[in-house]
Amino acid sequence: MAVARTPSHQVVKRHLVRDAWRTADPVWWRTCAGWRPLTGEDTRAIEDEFAANGRRRLLEG
Repeated sequence: MAVARTPSHQVVKRHLVRDAWRTADPVWWRTCAGWRPLTGEDTRAIEDEFAANGRRRLLEG
């Protein structure tokens, strides 16, 4: 994944925040049992939890 950079070659972090876990790159997350890859089912569960708590707007970039 190409990362957007400023003219001084710093990473543009707001782009990373906006994309969150929606990327073609592998995303790992920490659970009680340790680190594991984030699955499509995990992503749907996270987005459903945001929606259930009235916070879906935070996922829209």
